[in-house]
Amino acid sequence: MDSINQDDNYWRQFSTMFNKQNKTLAFLILLTAITSLPNAYSHKLFSLSDSQPKFDRNQSMLINLKSAPMSAGYYLINSCRTSREMSHDLDRAFNQVMEVDKTYAQSRHKPDSRYLENVCLKITLARQTADELQVQLKEAYVELKSSIEETLITDTKFK
Repeated sequence: MDSINQDDNYWRQFSTMFNKQNKTLAFLILLTAITSLPNAYSHKLFSLSDSQPKFDRNQSMLINLKSAPMSAGYYLINSCRTSREMSHDLDRAFNQVMEVDKTYAQSRHKPDSRYLENVCLKITLARQTADELQVQLKEAYVELKSSIEETLITDTKFK
């Protein structure tokens, strides 16, 4: 009786494994079909040339300038993010200096004295400069985008 149960259990395991292999094989076939579809498009098996405009090399460079990896737009966005982080870090530095200054003044029994006041002023000035830089970077990116779009719209070769 045990051998019959073992045999029956073996066939169940085999059929389950076989079904999993079929599902995996079907998934791989589907994945291959999906990945080969863009290649079919690039080899012009599907003709959509009338619906999409053709760009020459210079127009493509202009379009890529806005948002392609390692382009001017990318660097502007990255610099804006960095300046935001810089402002945040300067706030942290300012708060630390203020707290240490208060604690040190209290330990010297002069709670109204500020020993690190000049440092706080420099950090505040740096924070304001970082905020201004962030605004200028945002404006530069918006100007870049609008200039590219305006240039492409007014391009006579594109129409």
